[in-house]
Amino acid sequence: MNRILMIAMALSIVSCQTSDEVPPPCGAGTIPVETVPPRVSAASELQVRGSIVATVVVEEDGRVTNPVTTRSQLEQLDRGKVDTAAYESAVLIAVEKWRFSPVPSRCAKKVTIDFRRLH
Repeated sequence: MNRILMIAMALSIVSCQTSDEVPPPCGAGTIPVETVPPRVSAASELQVRGSIVATVVVEEDGRVTNPVTTRSQLEQLDRGKVDTAAYESAVLIAVEKWRFSPVPSRCAKKVTIDFRRLH
């Protein structure tokens, strides 16, 4: 009985992993038609500059799924510690709300969010 249960669990894990595979890259013409900026506190935004790159999956209907941070380069400008995780989380929440034009098949796209001090 335990052996059958272990085999069933292994098969379910494999099937989950294969359905989450990263699709091929999107073409150069795949641009967002609707974007949402990340929401960080105004005080926090003034403390850093830099960028966060996220990879998203663009579904055939233009929806974004599976956002993942692939690179964070944030530079601290003021005293205190930069909470990189908060910025990354804000970016992932925002890009998941983005919309692209429909594509022939799901594809992966890298998007870059820049943070700049305004003063």
